[in-house]
Parts: sequence; structure tokens; C-alpha cells
Amino acid sequence: MVNNFCKMKKIFFSITIIIFASNVFAQCTTAAAEATQLTWVQSNAYKYIGANGKESKANTEAMCKKMAQIFELFANAFKNNKGLTGRWKAQVDDKNGDGLVKGLMDISMNKIICKDNGELNKSNMNPGFSFTVYVNGFVPQLVRDKKKQPNFILDKDKVDSLNGQTVYYIDKAQEEESLLGFPLHFYNWNNYKSTSIIISKPNIPLFKPISIGEFMGLFKKWTTAYNVVWKGNPRYIVTPAEIDKFIGNCTKEFLVKPIIYVWDGSEQVVYLRKSSYASRVTEGKQWVTLNPDYLSKNVSETSVQFISFEFDATGADEISAEILADFKTNFDFKKLQTMLGK
Repeated sequence: MVNNFCKMKKIFFSITIIIFASNVFAQCTTAAAEATQLTWVQSNAYKYIGANGKESKANTEAMCKKMAQIFELFANAFKNNKGLTGRWKAQVDDKNGDGLVKGLMDISMNKIICKDNGELNKSNMNPGFSFTVYVNGFVPQLVRDKKKQPNFILDKDKVDSLNGQTVYYIDKAQEEESLLGFPLHFYNWNNYKSTSIIISKPNIPLFKPISIGEFMGLFKKWTTAYNVVWKGNPRYIVTPAEIDKFIGNCTKEFLVKPIIYVWDGSEQVVYLRKSSYASRVTEGKQWVTLNPDYLSKNVSETSVQFISFEFDATGADEISAEILADFKTNFDFKKLQTMLGK
């Protein structure tokens, strides 16, 4: 196992981490806790996770520096908050299907409370609010490159490709809503309405839609292996000949449309019904690749090409509502966007 951690303290010189000695808070009171300035502690709980346990230390260091810069934007957005304690941790991950090194950060803030003995409780276990940041990656519950549909894609660890690019499946419909110009995606997870924001370069689409005709080519490849699993269950079987027949009954105009579908995807036969497809991404789910024209050429594999992050969108409690309001008001989205392609 690789035992190298993102040693942020060696490179993160723009923010001083203040750790208070417990005796300073020996007489902690609720009023004192609520008046305490938010400070941050970095956790080294995460490490590098690479292909077959092999690490490129240069990649790890380069990506750690960039994640530290992203964290600084979060720290600046909440620099005036009080009564909270903050913790963050970072991980450099393996490359995505398009050859870019991925980064992952967890950033959380929790209410400061007093222990029974009168000391400050700096534990991160209190109810609070958290962000998860994905560099060169997507929120798994929203955009998937593996196990794209239940009972359909056979190998959950397999990354499928089209013309050499990873095929992604947008699992949840995009809402017609934005935050400061950035599209919002919503999904419900354990009765919490979570939000994903994807930060991408302006004026150029991040995704390239896969057409219905292109998808049918993928479908023929997938169904051959799928049918081996479901042999003896005709209900689930679709043959390549049936796919060819469906294609032959479709117009050219229909086959070049982006594939956006409106069913649960658990059976193959629904792919062969024209009524299963929609015209707008807000009406269904979509198959895409990253737009080749979007990706910067001749840059390092640690360049930041896109960023996504998620958080609880409800603001259901007082702490969450305050943090969410400050985030929407103070977070420097535009500065984050200027990091892209570097």
C-alpha cells in the first residue's frame, strides 16, 4: 500500500492553521463558543490511490497544490463566520478515462459546543455542513462512467468508450435552475436533496451528446455479453438483428438526435421503442462523452479541466442555512473557473 499522503502543510502557505490549546477553553461557555472565529484543521486521513498501487509523486504534489488553492476559496468565503470549526482533507486519485489525474476533497464545518467538563469540543462529529469537491471528476450519483444502469452494464469496473473517449451516463435529469450562471443538478439521497454544480470553461460545452445512432452501435456490443447472462429469460433478450431492424425503421433525422431517455433503463427492449426518447435533457437522462474541443491540448495530465462539487441543498437547519447563504454570496466561482486548463 502506498503510504504517501497529501502533505498540504508543506505547500499550503497562504492560510495559517490555528490550533487552540485546550486550557484556553477551560471555561468554555455557549456565548464564548458562538463568538469563536472559524478556524481550519487539515486532516491527512486520505492518501494517494493509484493504478495497482503505483504513485507518480510529481502528479500527487502538483494536484495537491491545486486542491489547496481551491480550498483557499472556500476558506475565504467563510472567513467571517463564527461559532464553527472547520476540517478538510484531500486525496489524489487515479486518472479518469480521459487520462486526467483526479482529485477529491471533503470540506466540513461544524458547530462548536462545550464539553461537560467546560472544555471546547473541537470534534468534527457534531451536526454540520459539508462539501465534496471532485477535480476532473463528477459526483458519482449524478454522472457515471461505470455501472451505468441497473442490470444492464455487466462489468461495474469497466469504462466504456466511443471514438477513444469515455462514455458517461447522466443518471439524474438536469433541473432548469442555475447558481450564478452554473447549472445545478439535483438528486435525492436518503431524503436529502443534494446539489451538484459542475464548473466548466465558459462558452464551450463540456459534454458532447451521443446520438441515438451512435448509441445503437454501443448497444449491439453490450447486448451480446448481456444475453449470455440472461440466457433462458427471453423477456430480457435483445438480439443484434433486432437492433438493426430498429435502426432500419428510423429516419436519419431521428438517429442523429441526442439520446435522452425517459424510462428506468432496467430492460433492454425499451431501447427499441421510439416513445422511450425525449428531446430535452430536463425530460430524461442522457449518454455523453467529454467534448473533444473542450479539453485543452498539450497540457499536463494534472491540469484542472473541470470541477464538480456537491452539498445539501435544503438548508434544513440553522447552521446549514447560514453556511449555504454565505457560500452563495461569498464563494468566488469566477476565480475557481480561471483555474481551468492550468
